[in-house]
Amino acid sequence: MASYDYKNRQAWVLDAGTYQIKVGHTVRDFEVVYNYEVPTTKVIKNDDTTGVEIKNHFDNALGSFHYLSRTDGLYSKPSAPTHFLATQAVKDCDTRPSPTTEGVIQNTGVVYEDGAIMLADVAADNSLWDKFLDQFTVDEMIDMICESGYKTLGLERLGVPTTVDNDGPATVKGEGGLLYKESGIAYPVAFALASSWNDDLAYAYGESIGKEAKELGTHIWYAPACNLHRSPMGGRNFEYYSEDPLLSGKMAAAVTRGAQSQKLVVTVKHFVCNDQETNRQTRGLFTWTNEQAMRELYLEPFEIAVKEGKAWGIMSAYNRIGADWCSGNKALITDLLRTEWGFDGFVVSDAYINVTGANYMDPVLATYARNDAYLTSLWYFAEKLQMTTNMKQTYEKDPIGFGNALRLCTYDLCRVKMRTLAFDPTQTTGHRGEGKIVSKEHGNVDNSTGGANQGGSITDTNGAQNNANKVEKADIAKTGFKTYSLVGAATVAVTAAIVIPVCIKKRKRED
Repeated sequence: MASYDYKNRQAWVLDAGTYQIKVGHTVRDFEVVYNYEVPTTKVIKNDDTTGVEIKNHFDNALGSFHYLSRTDGLYSKPSAPTHFLATQAVKDCDTRPSPTTEGVIQNTGVVYEDGAIMLADVAADNSLWDKFLDQFTVDEMIDMICESGYKTLGLERLGVPTTVDNDGPATVKGEGGLLYKESGIAYPVAFALASSWNDDLAYAYGESIGKEAKELGTHIWYAPACNLHRSPMGGRNFEYYSEDPLLSGKMAAAVTRGAQSQKLVVTVKHFVCNDQETNRQTRGLFTWTNEQAMRELYLEPFEIAVKEGKAWGIMSAYNRIGADWCSGNKALITDLLRTEWGFDGFVVSDAYINVTGANYMDPVLATYARNDAYLTSLWYFAEKLQMTTNMKQTYEKDPIGFGNALRLCTYDLCRVKMRTLAFDPTQTTGHRGEGKIVSKEHGNVDNSTGGANQGGSITDTNGAQNNANKVEKADIAKTGFKTYSLVGAATVAVTAAIVIPVCIKKRKRED
C-alpha cells in the first residue's frame, strides 16, 4: 500500500490513517470491507532484501513534462507542448564514459606452468575465480560477450561450455535460433495463464517448459515476459501477463521457479518499459516517466521475479529510459538491478540490430553497464567487425575501466553456464595456478612463481599513469568510431540480400 516518494524522501512511504481493504465482485459490489489502521507514517528507506539504501535512479527520465496528479483536481487537463526541439539529453545520448585513469589493469592471457585452470576447477573451489579469469585474452572476452545470440559462446581450452538458447514465451524451441527445426508444444498465451490467478499452475507451466527444454537440448529460455498491458494496442500483449504489476510479477516468479527447477535458465524480459512496439527499433524509443511510476508499475514485475522467483537471467529492452538505452543504462542494470535488488545472474540484450558498432545499441555502452551478452543472430557476420573493433579500440583507450567491465561480463557468463545442464562439474584438473607464470597478455604478473600472482587483485603500479597517457594522446570518439560507418552501410545491404530470402524461404516451409 506504500507509495514511492520521488520528490522528497526518495523512499517508500505509508502515510498514517485508515485504509479500507474491500472484497467484492466489482469496484462497486462489495461482500465485506476491512479497515486497516496505520497509526504513524512509515518510511521504508532500505531494500527489503539487500538492505541497500533506496534512492532515485531515473531523475534524468523526467523530461520537461507536467505529470498528472490527483492534487491537480479530478478533471485537470494537461497543456499542449509549446516547443518541439530536442533537449540536450537527447542530443548527447549514447555518449561513452571517459577513460578511467586510476585503478588496476586486470591480468589477461595468463598461462600457468602447471596447466590451465578449468571452469570445473572453479566450481570445486570458488577461491580460484580471479586466477581463472586471468587466463582469458581480451579477444576471448569480447567474442564471448558479442557472440551470444541463441547461444552463449564456449571456450574449450578453459572448459567453458557453449549453451543453446532460444525464444519463448509460449513455447520452448531447440537449437538453430530463428531457423530452429524442433520445438515444444504451444501453450496458451501469457494472459490466459494470468487470468487463472493460480501460482501453482504457473509453476507447473514453467516446470513443463523446463522438461521439454531438456529433451530439446535447450539451456537458456528467452522468457518469461512481464511488461505491462499499458494499452490494448500493445504489439506484444500476447506475451505479457496483465496490466497489473503485482499479478504480472507473481506469474513471472512462479514460471521462473518452475523452469529453473529443471535447470533451464530464464531471461525475464524486456527490462524495462517495453510497452510499445511501434518505433522501438528506430534509434530507440525515448521513454519519459518519473520514478514513482517506474517503481510502482513498470519495475515491480521484474523486482518480484528477481526476489521471489530468484531469476538467473534478465533480457534488457530496446527502448530508452529517458535518453539512455536500457541495455547501456548503468543506473538500471548495475545500480538498481544488481546492487539494490541483489540480482546475481546474467543480462542479455534484446535482438541486436546495430551494424555500426556505435551510437544506438552501442556494445561498448552495454558492456560498461554490465549488460553481459548481445543477442546477435543470422546477421552477426555483418556486425562482428564493427562490434569487436569498437570494443578492442575502447580497451586500448581504457584498459582499466573497460578491461574491468569485460572481466565482469565474462564472469557473469561463466557463472550462468555453471547453472545449466551444458556444464559438467566433474571435468576437474586439480590445477591451481601455483607454478611459474609462463606468459601473459596484459597486467602486471610476476613471472617467477604462481604464488606472486594474485589474479585481478594484483596492483599494477604503472597502470594509472599509462592509462592517463593514453587519454592525453587518444582522440576519444565519444559517440562511436566514424571510421567504419561506410562499412556499416555496406553490410546492411549485404545482410538484407542474404537474410531476407532465407527467412522468406523458412516462412514458406512453415506455412
